[in-house]
Amino acid sequence: MVRVAEEDQAIVELSIKSVVGLSNPGTMKVRGNIKGKEVVILIDCGATNNFILEKLVNKLQMATKDTSHYGVILGSRTTIKGKGICEAVEP
Repeated sequence: MVRVAEEDQAIVELSIKSVVGLSNPGTMKVRGNIKGKEVVILIDCGATNNFILEKLVNKLQMATKDTSHYGVILGSRTTIKGKGICEAVEP
């Protein structure tokens, strides 16, 4: 996983048609765009940061900034090592 650096917080209006589904209490999936490609975005109200799969970063040829490796503990108590930061992610 790669961490997504947060920019200014903005209020976003979502169309009900963009909602893909509700996974668990406190989470929902919506359709979005990154670099002009449609992606499914998991919104987790309990998460402290934003993350993107390394596979998607590579597929979209997104620039990453190397960081010291860090661990991310998922809700399932599984730990995944992070590999970098994507800055200024835009649609």
